[in-house]
Amino acid sequence: MKSLSLITILSKHEPKLFVLLLLLQLFPIWSLEYFPTLDAAGHIYNGHILWHMWFGNAELYNAYFEVNTQLNPNWLSQFLLVFLTPIFQAHVCEKIMLSFYVIGFAVAFRMLVGTYNASKLLSYLIFFFIYNTTFIYGFLNYNFGLVFLLLCIYLLKRYINKPSWSLALWFALGLLLLFFSHLVAFGVFGLLAILLVLQQFLKERKENIPYMFLKPMVVVQLTAAFILPSALLLHYILYDSESANYSRIPPNEIWKNLMELSGNFCYSFAEFGFTRWIWILVFAGLLVSIVLYLLKRQHQFIRRFIALTSFGKFSLFATLILLALCFILPDSSAGGGGALTFRLVFLTMFFFSVFMFTLIQNKLLLAGILVILNVVAIDKLFYIKGKQELNQEYCATMNGAADYIEENAAMLCFDFNRLWPMTHIPKYAATKRNLILADNLGAHKLFSPVLWRDDLRLNIWMIGAIENEWVCDLARVESTMHKKIDYFLLSGACEQAEQSKPMCEKWNRFLGDSCVLIYKGNPDIKLYKREKVN
Repeated sequence: MKSLSLITILSKHEPKLFVLLLLLQLFPIWSLEYFPTLDAAGHIYNGHILWHMWFGNAELYNAYFEVNTQLNPNWLSQFLLVFLTPIFQAHVCEKIMLSFYVIGFAVAFRMLVGTYNASKLLSYLIFFFIYNTTFIYGFLNYNFGLVFLLLCIYLLKRYINKPSWSLALWFALGLLLLFFSHLVAFGVFGLLAILLVLQQFLKERKENIPYMFLKPMVVVQLTAAFILPSALLLHYILYDSESANYSRIPPNEIWKNLMELSGNFCYSFAEFGFTRWIWILVFAGLLVSIVLYLLKRQHQFIRRFIALTSFGKFSLFATLILLALCFILPDSSAGGGGALTFRLVFLTMFFFSVFMFTLIQNKLLLAGILVILNVVAIDKLFYIKGKQELNQEYCATMNGAADYIEENAAMLCFDFNRLWPMTHIPKYAATKRNLILADNLGAHKLFSPVLWRDDLRLNIWMIGAIENEWVCDLARVESTMHKKIDYFLLSGACEQAEQSKPMCEKWNRFLGDSCVLIYKGNPDIKLYKREKVN
């Protein structure tokens, strides 16, 4: 009776434990003033531009940018930021957006577990996967895509369980949000939706009951849900001219990434010390289950420890589909941001982990494994917090540079320090002071919500933002923009760039003759104001 009472108490308070662990996932983000991720500052800058083009300083930004009227994937984060940037500073907007993802990803997975009537314990697996590669890359749209991918699977599964117009409408809204989040997540859902339909078809055939998807009302409801996202996808495919940026990753490299769960790394391979625990624990749990079975020698006993459930079957086939995509699809731009393969690697190992954990049916054993796994996840939180503490001075210095810059100016940034993941942090200052940056993330790409005007289309080689920072034709940049660059923000010294001596001499001479140093901070950050125009 006492053990039964304990289980009852734990079951009663289990939702509170989930919320507590979820709030703990937000600790690294909100315990520090800054939590920089690679691309997030660029998205925030574009959200700031959109707000001004629609409601604010339109004259300044309309002279250089235009709103992308094509309704593409990659829009959702910028649309949300339109309403956040007028209220919060850029670094706070970043933390809010990251928090949306953290909460959404965890809650959507818990809802998915629930709709399969699987053990609620499985929902605690999500905390191991929240801080991953795309998270620290600041791929805000793709991260939202992960949230709506799980949410749409949940909604479609609920609809299959009990069709209704209300669920069909919620499903339609989820599909729209998924489409506007990211093309990869939308495409993956399309394949998994087919998997769900096939599972239902086989179930109905086995039980000799009428096929649900042949019922007229179901056909009408699902057609209504899919028609608009499908039309948007078709329009995007027909008018997209920039996705043919193909490259191939060797198969042995893909296998290595899968085995190491590299999609879970935020900073370096050192994090394999955390990710390997999922392999250790799940195989240890299955081994214990098998040993117990062999000791009992009873066939029915194994079902209490290892079983292939409906959720397990779905996760297994989802894994196989995603695994095939890892090797079949090229590593294209995939709607922005590149690195399609490591996105697929992450999703493959996520669903494979879900499958492995669904096999373990003994709740006490599963709970013990998940407790250890969450201890590892919490340890990783403090590791990430420690890494981000090293970035505080850099972010504060970049943010503080805005106080020395006049409104409506143009600025060019050179990043020689190459500190991860702070490449786009100068956009903090640009967001505070209404600056025109020559380096605007994605504005030269047709998938971006904010585009350079046709006559001002800069490219990354012109501004020297990729390999050698000093390889920048200032005269051509200014001629293209029809505007003189007023400020030059430097992080580090040009001597850090390879084969840069001639360009260093040229630029140092230019800065000495035409500019004045007006701000200096650590680590080696300098802001120059142009005094003379040659």
